[in-house]
Amino acid sequence: MFTQSCRWGWRDSNPAQWAEPPSIPNDAPIVPTPEEVMTLIEGARASRRPDKARAMFVSATTGRRRAEICALRRDRDIDWERGTMTVSCSILDPKGKPLDEIPTKNRRTRPLALDEPTLAMLREQLESIEKRAVDGGVALAADPYLFTDAPDGSVPWRPHSISQYFTRLRDRVGLGHLVFHSLRKFMETYAQDLGFSTSQVAMRAGHDPSVMAKHYTGRIEEADRALASAVAALLKPG
Repeated sequence: MFTQSCRWGWRDSNPAQWAEPPSIPNDAPIVPTPEEVMTLIEGARASRRPDKARAMFVSATTGRRRAEICALRRDRDIDWERGTMTVSCSILDPKGKPLDEIPTKNRRTRPLALDEPTLAMLREQLESIEKRAVDGGVALAADPYLFTDAPDGSVPWRPHSISQYFTRLRDRVGLGHLVFHSLRKFMETYAQDLGFSTSQVAMRAGHDPSVMAKHYTGRIEEADRALASAVAALLKPG
């Protein structure tokens, strides 16, 4: 802002030119194991909210953020024939104001391929909201939200409601070190462990690849130990 004002002749100097941004904490992310993710999903399935289990499964396989999960619509975002998903919106929940649908965090639209288990979860969720509408004697909205408590599917979940449920669930199953965002880190980390490039994983998660490489690569010590062991194995005694 100050630089531009100097270019326009509004100021003679930039008072912020010597300022230095604070360093960004480089905390190692906590990445759940596949067994821990399944413990959470099975715990939710056994509860009164199996729809929360489906939301967690979709987040773990697609890397969608919680607000993006809430914004998922039946027709706009899912191509049921091709097995693809579009991530274009998220739900904003401003305090004291109605829910609002806004662009994604980086304002980009990204297409995602869906595997059969994830597509099956989404079909199961669609069937559940269709059944609820029939039981309630109402018609579904023209393009209903998939994760909704409204009988007609016209109102999405609030993002914080997912976190609240997740917190109760994780404590109940003894995984208090995890948060809902851990499901996203699960996809990012294990996809790289399986040999997919950082750029490819970043595209799926909606990250800038350089940001992902710096902040979202988990289990660094384990990977480095495996590398060290592999190199040391070459130096066998004669």
